[in-house]
Amino acid sequence: MHSLQNGGEVPNKCNHSGSKELARRLFTIANNRPDGAAQAAWTELCLVLEAHVGTQGRLYKKSASLSSRAGNVAWNEESSVPNVLSFETSYDHSGGMTRARTHVRVGKDVSDTRELCDRLGVSYSFAASAAADAESRQELAQALAQAGAPTETGAGEGRGAGERGEGRGEGEGERATTNVGALSYGNSPSTHEANPSSAAAEGENRGGESMWKSHVGGEMRDKVPVPKPVSDALEEILEEIDAGQYIDVLRRVIAHVYYCQTRMPDRYDDGVPLGHLLIRQACSEDESAAIPTRTEEVWEGAEGIVLAVNDYIYREEDVGRSRQFLVREKALSRLDKALSDSYEYKTRYNLVDGKRLYSGFQTELTYDGEHSWEERSTFIYRVLKRLKGQRDLVNKSAVEDHLDGLEDDVEAAKARHEAADEEREQLEDEILEEGKSLTDAEQTRLKEAREAAFEAGRELERIRSRYRQDIRIWSDIISQGLEDAEDQPEGIYEYETAYEVQEASGRFTQTCGLQNASEDMKAAACKDVAKYNNLDISSSQTEALIQEMRMAVRMGAELDVSILTGYIDEDGKDGLAKQFGVDREHWKRPEHAVKFGAGFTHPTFEAVHGAAQGKVLARIKDSDDDPDFSELHQFENESGRSAWRRAVYNELPTMAQTARDWADDEDIRYDDPEEIYSILKDAYAEMAEEIDAWRDWLVDEHWTKVGQHGSGFGYYVSNPCSLPFSIYDPRLAESNEEGAQPDRYNQKTGYATSRLQGLEVAYIHALALIQDDFDYEFLRNEHDGAVILGEVPEEAREMARRISGFHRAELESKPFESSDSSPCASRSSTSMTNESTGSPNTNPESRSGARTDRMPSGSAATKRTNSKSGTASTSPAEASFSKSSPGEKQNASKGSPDMTTGSTSRDQEEEVVEAYVQKRRRMACGDVPPDPQEAMEQGFSMSDWKAVHV
Repeated sequence: MHSLQNGGEVPNKCNHSGSKELARRLFTIANNRPDGAAQAAWTELCLVLEAHVGTQGRLYKKSASLSSRAGNVAWNEESSVPNVLSFETSYDHSGGMTRARTHVRVGKDVSDTRELCDRLGVSYSFAASAAADAESRQELAQALAQAGAPTETGAGEGRGAGERGEGRGEGEGERATTNVGALSYGNSPSTHEANPSSAAAEGENRGGESMWKSHVGGEMRDKVPVPKPVSDALEEILEEIDAGQYIDVLRRVIAHVYYCQTRMPDRYDDGVPLGHLLIRQACSEDESAAIPTRTEEVWEGAEGIVLAVNDYIYREEDVGRSRQFLVREKALSRLDKALSDSYEYKTRYNLVDGKRLYSGFQTELTYDGEHSWEERSTFIYRVLKRLKGQRDLVNKSAVEDHLDGLEDDVEAAKARHEAADEEREQLEDEILEEGKSLTDAEQTRLKEAREAAFEAGRELERIRSRYRQDIRIWSDIISQGLEDAEDQPEGIYEYETAYEVQEASGRFTQTCGLQNASEDMKAAACKDVAKYNNLDISSSQTEALIQEMRMAVRMGAELDVSILTGYIDEDGKDGLAKQFGVDREHWKRPEHAVKFGAGFTHPTFEAVHGAAQGKVLARIKDSDDDPDFSELHQFENESGRSAWRRAVYNELPTMAQTARDWADDEDIRYDDPEEIYSILKDAYAEMAEEIDAWRDWLVDEHWTKVGQHGSGFGYYVSNPCSLPFSIYDPRLAESNEEGAQPDRYNQKTGYATSRLQGLEVAYIHALALIQDDFDYEFLRNEHDGAVILGEVPEEAREMARRISGFHRAELESKPFESSDSSPCASRSSTSMTNESTGSPNTNPESRSGARTDRMPSGSAATKRTNSKSGTASTSPAEASFSKSSPGEKQNASKGSPDMTTGSTSRDQEEEVVEAYVQKRRRMACGDVPPDPQEAMEQGFSMSDWKAVHV
């Protein structure tokens, strides 16, 4: 049992680091206090109670005689704060009387803070009063330092502590590949976008970013649809190896890796991460397999034959351990051939177990096969329901020509690789003799020959990956069944799309469709499609940031939004492209990475490169503590220099990777990564700092100001898609160990992603929801854009802004660019919109041969009863929108099936929807009573009131 030190007056001196960490923890406790509780009293109460709880984990309040320390805190369940203090009331009915007994439980945040106070020699009362007096964590850290606690980075600081700077954002190299995995819709890297350095930072549509560690807390795919010959080919491969009792689990692992590797090859170029817990879980679900002591028992029989297995991504103590897996080229080629020979088969089999699948790809209205999405977000549910059965259009012959061209590219790359490899072999036969020393010239020739063979091999892998990606997507589309599109020219076909939901943000990822296809394939698919229109939200992430940061300023945050608005005013990427002579496409990655947490802690490229080298050396130490460079070799004919450079590159944060990439790009005039790093720093450093300050504000302030309690869920905030988010979600923990607490960096990243992506996708979802009220057809969701037929009138755009809350959203038309032909026009020659104004044309004549009077496939046959004038009447689309506000009873879940709130009964639903629409309109006009009590009596929540008046 601990006691107060020095009467609670003066902290003892200490020689440990950690005052910054202590300041952060104290602010967390102080900011998570019940309304009306004095900050110093609350903080000290938490620390003192924790010191009395001991090993039992809870404390009967009277036994501590500490009621006076509670100040005006009511000791009841309503005052509970997750992860800090919670009050539990039980009832004793013995002796014919009922007695209420209140117990106190102390959360992990308080325990960690108390332990840090003890370690640093800081008394509880001093810590509490200093936290109450300080206006910022920095000021508190300085006060603690002046009292004797130094401010150097200590244990638990750095990236995890969320300091401003070069945390790995959504675009941060190999660590990000494993840190950002798949809460999204429950499937690990398999089903969506995880390597932000390729997905988020480069801004490409590969499934979208998310914030969770897929390999630790996600799931392996349980369904990978393929033609029967592909399933049979895997069966034959498995018969050639000895997997013993784990044969079925191994098959599932291979199917999962194959899915990721062929669906998103760029993202999983270095391997698909799988944690030991996921493999053990798969074993526990297999009745014929025991749970292994070593997970290697599952896959070691396939290593080197079917699977390539890299060492653990994580090697730090208490951190989730995960390996990277790839299906080896020989096995992959056998599966490729089977798919190429059978992709037109319509019947599909599950590669996971070899069983026939009796239904095609469908948009699922449940999040786990059983529970409806309506239990979590009525908005998401209604959009899913509207898109269920929705068609997309493709030019079949153009797509098959594209695939034929890719196949030719594979053969050409294969020939180049074989020639380079043959030259290497001939040179080795010529100059390598046992006992002979090579001259400098011979060493140079051998090195060049080996590197040429290695580069040719890597080029072949990249081209093969593109082909595998597109042929898999096309195979899935074919299996859905292509039908003549009656309203389109001859040769244009339609098929039914299918989506899954990314739970973290509300993004929709296509399980069947062109969303993740290459740009060339998308360009081929839309060739000659009448009225085809590819729309993007212009500068979506920047505009969302500006809107969110301005809201934060209105709520009291000290942020300089002019850094972002100035960036837009100076034409953003276009302005930088003109200033430095580097094409705007190259600026996408650094700009996007900054928005998701990348920064510049290291002052120079040399410094960050040295840090990356140190990480690699630490990772490959053998039992004698010496570096074992053989661990770095991953590819055939890869030289030691190439292996070292690749390993170091993977440890670089995004900005340093960008500097390295630009320096190596012959089309960019800068060749010194140090100079490029300086350019990037000048362009984005201030923005990075301000965005990180906003992310800090989300966790420290926004969480307490707008959060709410949900039945069966706990304390949470809703994102713009009405999906719940909690900074205490265990999936935000850095470790996968039981009881591990959320990591601050992951809290910040998760919170920001939930807000920003939620805002942009809410706008796109709204466009899909209201399509039946306007003359356009929604074909495909592209995350921050959409593919439609026709034009979206300004009235629809404004309605989508009101529904989603994304008031700064502006749509722009963009073609899909083909690398070897002219771009596919995003609108046909008979487009109905003036490009400069977006206003309707007077000549809506359809393309010759198109029949435009059909009902779109999958559309609800909604009769339009309202004119599309600018009246304020409520359209059916608006009436169908039922996104819950933070103050209303809302369906919510923390991510577990057993944690959901009750839902509004169906006979009351339309009433709730109409009330919400009217409330949103009043909020938009500022028509919320200035008195909070009066506002709540009229149906507004405290969050609604704050959004208008604070």
